[in-house]
Amino acid sequence: MKTTTTTVLLSFSLLLTFAAAPLSAADRLRAGQWEITTTRPNLPTTTVKLCVGAEEAAGMNGDEKAGRQYVEKNSGKNCKMNEFKLNGLSASYAMTCAEITIRASLTYHGDSYEGERVITRAAGAELVSHFKAKRLGDCP
Repeated sequence: MKTTTTTVLLSFSLLLTFAAAPLSAADRLRAGQWEITTTRPNLPTTTVKLCVGAEEAAGMNGDEKAGRQYVEKNSGKNCKMNEFKLNGLSASYAMTCAEITIRASLTYHGDSYEGERVITRAAGAELVSHFKAKRLGDCP
């Protein structure tokens, strides 16, 4: 269960990262290698690197409707998007997957972003994560 939950959480972090790009073309997601660092109370900090290609970045830099459609398409059959909003350089969403609810918000700063995600289990337990990402450059 722990591995499944970790995989789901990482997947949603990455989906939101690339689907919820801001509306201004100059500030949209750029292709390249990204590093995402996640911190949670009483848990180790995790850092992952992800390479985003030009075609992938272009496909994910749409408007609010396109961003929502992308996340819904890639979320898995057991997930339901409850809310998805883009407002300038800010993005937020709420999603239910099986027995967890995920709420997240982030703010973009060009080649970096920061945000928070709250995961609530059906039993009421919450896990709050803070994340920061930065573009490292071109993909290796």
